[in-house]
Amino acid sequence: MRRAVWLFLSLKGRLSLLHWWGAMAALCAVTVGLIWVSGRFGLGPWSEPSGDTQSSIDTFGALGWYGAALTLLMAFPFCAVSIKRRHDRGHSGLDVVIYAALLGLRAVWRAMQLGFTAAESSERAVSQSEFSVFFVWMPEPPPAYHAFGTLLGCYAIYLLAILGFSEGTCGANGYGPDPLAAAAPPVPPPAPPSA
Repeated sequence: MRRAVWLFLSLKGRLSLLHWWGAMAALCAVTVGLIWVSGRFGLGPWSEPSGDTQSSIDTFGALGWYGAALTLLMAFPFCAVSIKRRHDRGHSGLDVVIYAALLGLRAVWRAMQLGFTAAESSERAVSQSEFSVFFVWMPEPPPAYHAFGTLLGCYAIYLLAILGFSEGTCGANGYGPDPLAAAAPPVPPPAPPSA
């Protein structure tokens, strides 16, 4: 338990590549679990589409705020794990904090629907013996939202390459001892020279 608290709530220390991947898998599992639990027990903004425009707008807005809350809830554990990984490479982790802040900003932008325009999307639903067409209100994000998302995606790829595929510095650095040094088996002393 103490290790988990350190892993997800502390910004100090270093984290090896393998442990970072394990922590990211755990964070993904927790996120999926929270979404599943909220949907299963009716805690989230899940509803059956009623077909009227106002209900669709309300549901989309509620989903946006739910996503923003989930993003903000998981931001600190993500930062804690990823900053420790950046420490292993000898860096402060400021780029991780900037990414998390931009991700939170995009989630709030979507929730507030700033600049979004109303658009209707038609879908064909197959009933027993006939085709029927119904319209669902789908908000159309502004071009700036798409551009911001593209830049955020490029930033995410950069972080994935740095955090998930680059080895840490060997030996101790300004952020602590090498996390792999404690896991390595001790080196036996050299054999005495024979006379």
